[in-house]
Parts: sequence; C-alpha cells; structure tokens
Amino acid sequence: MSVFSHKNRAGRMPGLRLRAATAALALMLAGGAQAEVSEVRLSRQFGLPYLPLVVAAHENLIEKHAQAQGVAPLKVTWTELASGTGLTEALLSDSIDFAGGGIGPLLLLWDRTKGGVKAVGGLDGSVAYLVSNNPAVKSIEDFGDGDRIALPGVKVSAQAQWLQLAAAKKWGADQYDRLDRLTVTLPHPEAAAAVISGRSEINAHFATAPFSYQEIASPNVHVVTTSDDILGGPATNTFLYAKTRFRDDNPKVFRAVFDALKEAHELIAADKAEAARIYVEQTGSKQSVEEVLAILEQPGQRPVFGVNNTYVQAEFLNSIGTLKSKPESWKDYVFPELHDQPGS
Repeated sequence: MSVFSHKNRAGRMPGLRLRAATAALALMLAGGAQAEVSEVRLSRQFGLPYLPLVVAAHENLIEKHAQAQGVAPLKVTWTELASGTGLTEALLSDSIDFAGGGIGPLLLLWDRTKGGVKAVGGLDGSVAYLVSNNPAVKSIEDFGDGDRIALPGVKVSAQAQWLQLAAAKKWGADQYDRLDRLTVTLPHPEAAAAVISGRSEINAHFATAPFSYQEIASPNVHVVTTSDDILGGPATNTFLYAKTRFRDDNPKVFRAVFDALKEAHELIAADKAEAARIYVEQTGSKQSVEEVLAILEQPGQRPVFGVNNTYVQAEFLNSIGTLKSKPESWKDYVFPELHDQPGS
C-alpha cells in the first residue's frame, strides 16, 4: 500500500505521518540522484607507453567528456609515479582513482582484490627490449652473478614477469625465478642512464621507449631479447586501471575517462607529429620532437586501446602461484566497456 493511500476519516493523512512520508521520499530521491565525485585523480609512469594519458591531459579530454556526461565542472589531477608498486599502493589507499601501469601489476591487483580492480583501456603494446652493456651476455642464459638487471619493480612489474616466463621456457617451469636474484628495482630514466654510462653495477635493463631506443643507440649496449620474443608476438603491456567501486559509484565520470582515453588514441593515430610535440612539451623530455616522432614511427611502437596477447601471461602467473585465481578469459580483468575491443 502506498504511503499516500492511508488517510484519516476526513480524507487527509495525519500531519506527523505526512511529514515522515515527505522526509522518506526526499531521502529516496536524494539517494537516487547522488552526486558523483567533483575531482578525479590519475597517475602515470615514465615513458612513451603513457603517451595516451599525456595527450589526454594536454587536450583536457577528460574535462571535455565530463561535460558531455553532465558532470562538469570536473577537476582533473595528474601525478607521475616511478613504479608499479607505488601505483598499487596509491590506488589501494584511494590516493588516486586511476592508475597507468603495466599488465603485471594489473593482474596482481585483480587477483588480490578478487576482481576489485580492472583495466579501463589499453595504453601501449610496443616491444620492450632487454639490453645489456656486458659483451659476454648474448642471451638470458649468459647472465651471471656479476650482472644486475634493472626493472620498474622486482617480481611485480611486467618486465619482471616476462623475465620469469623467459627463464621458464629456457630452463623449465620450476626454474622460472632463476634470474630474480639479479634484478633490481629502478625507474626507467635512472636505469637507462646507468646502462649507457657503463659506470654502475646496473649493466642490464628491460626498457620501454624512449629509453630503450636511447640505450640501443649507444655503441656499448646491445639487445639480449625482447617482449615480443618472449610472449610470441605483440602484446598490450600497459593499461589504465581503476577500482570497480569507483566505476559503480561514479558511472558518468568513469565513462568520461574511458571516452577520453579512446579519443586520445584516435588523436595519436591521426597525427603522430603533434603527439610527439605534446609529449616533449608535457614531460620535459630531453629528446627533440623529431627524435620522439622517429620513435613513434618505428614498427615496434604500438599504442593500443585493446587487450592483445595478455592471457598467456595470466595463465603463466597462475601456474607458478603468483596469481591465486585463474581468470577464465581476458574479459575477467577488464571492464565491460572494453569487451567489444580485440582481445586475447
């Protein structure tokens, strides 16, 4: 029976009940129209894998799509963190709402939170290079006690897990962690400087662009292997991810970020020269626009919005116990908005 149907003999609801019903209705209406966040906080790491986020920030794409969703004005705050570990801590502590990081941390977060963190969209699928300045190291089996391999995060970064997969293929599944003792956590800029200078105990680096190309250009640095070689082909290695709770509580803001990321990819594809200019301007890169553009035009440089060749990594991490839960498909660790994209 409706709260408005119970009347007294005079045909009117008693004043006390009327006020209570009015208050209850107001609460229901307020709950249904609960305001979304007025500020969204995003963080990215260093390098060209995060170019779509750099472009989105420069072009105010999130603000643009927030207005289209009817949630303007929306304050957008950007930060830059050096490692996946820092991003993980920031996201789990609610210090940020969206994190730009590697496939490794994404899968670990998805597993740790039982699906509470998923990918919003892909950022990059470019080839990553494992390089060394030690002339004796021609393949991963040549690494020895005197070598130190820099990674964005020991054990947790995509590069660390690719190295484990390479070790498992070379020496057997039970030897997947054989090279872990040689790995060191170091941000890409510092790692590249160390390898190029040759004056550090860091003599190898699993690098992404533009740092990988800077290293390869050095006469004393050579390629040992690549992510494409280890994974059997190109793979989306960097994503933007968020908590499912944020998406549930802020569907319009979430959609604005999703649409902004998609448009950023479209802008990069339409004008790489302008994307290179924006990257140099926004990041303070020491490379020229022409140098960055030359990298973007490399066949191995691949900004990717979809989810390509990631499930093989999830299966591997589950097989060695790093992931306690095995996803049934790649769609388990990405949000539904991404399901119509190419995926594997």
